[in-house]
Amino acid sequence: RPPRSTLFPYTTLFRSFSLCFRTEVEHKGFVYGLSILVLLVYLYPIKHAVGTSATRQYNPALEIGSHLKKMSQPGDKVQGTGWLAQAIGGMYEAKTQSATPYLYTMMFFHHLNNPYIQKLRADFISKLQNTPPKFIVQAFGEVLPSGANTARKFNEFDGFVTRNYIKVVEGPSYIIWQRNR
Repeated sequence: RPPRSTLFPYTTLFRSFSLCFRTEVEHKGFVYGLSILVLLVYLYPIKHAVGTSATRQYNPALEIGSHLKKMSQPGDKVQGTGWLAQAIGGMYEAKTQSATPYLYTMMFFHHLNNPYIQKLRADFISKLQNTPPKFIVQAFGEVLPSGANTARKFNEFDGFVTRNYIKVVEGPSYIIWQRNR
């Protein structure tokens, strides 16, 4: 059995999961807990598999992190997007700070009629407009929601990016955008 200290992110996640949609605070706790869990699951095997075939497999998070390390300065803010750990994993590798508290954008594409989701979307755009990050990492390859009350695009975000950023790196499953001002 692992020591209790290594179980902290998992226990926090599972406690938060049962309460995640009762209040905004509990929902944010779930999102943060999920972020920690995804980082642990996604990066731990890569970091600890030195000399094995796992380190030679394509890992977009490591590639994104390498690009961000080369291009960013201390204090630069980066906004990751996507549902997978590619963007946030790359930001972790480069030791950059997130521009907003929204580490993943999965919640912006489902339950669109829910006032809470509408508020999250508006808050995300407001935070980006008030303090635009130097870089935005757009990750692809995830399964997008479908059906009623879902979206595959976030038009306000896409418009913000195309008006204010230029594409500086394009990989097979991601794009890194740099602020053009």
